[in-house]
Amino acid sequence: MYNIVYVVDASLSMRKSYNDLIPNKLETVKESLIHVSSRVIDKIKDSKIGLVVFYGYAFPLLRLTRNKRSIITTISRLRILGEGSAPGNGLIEAVKIMRGSNGIKKAIIITDGGFNEGVPLDIASIYASNSDVRVDMIVIGDKLKDSDIYYIEKTVALCSGAKFFVNNRSELLKALYNSSYIA
Repeated sequence: MYNIVYVVDASLSMRKSYNDLIPNKLETVKESLIHVSSRVIDKIKDSKIGLVVFYGYAFPLLRLTRNKRSIITTISRLRILGEGSAPGNGLIEAVKIMRGSNGIKKAIIITDGGFNEGVPLDIASIYASNSDVRVDMIVIGDKLKDSDIYYIEKTVALCSGAKFFVNNRSELLKALYNSSYIA
């Protein structure tokens, strides 16, 4: 079994365009996630995908499933939710979704940084690590605070993950492919 939960930033900053991420970062993330998650379901026999969204709070939107229609519909309905960025809360929700599942468990956080709400990401990463969840981070843009970089580094180190810094549509797609497939 291969379980992936995408943890998507839906904060106000994701409504801005960036380089060729037009009309905005979130819409480009949605298009890329639909493409990659469809491929994962088609090519990895025992894969399941879930979805969590976060801003100042986090909400689980999709339990682990192989139902491609449910995955695509849920991703396509994502929208900007509000102020704040609580990726730690999003990671905790992702771990909860994978609780009790067998096989490889992976959370992929997609964000543009600005972590300022909720459970600190380094604390949530301890929870993920103790639950055998690998965590990858895909970070859009290059205007990160030192504190964001600290949390990203600590999370991927503790959770045997990888980090990807992306500045355009093709880098985002490549990072999602690299992160979504079994390494």
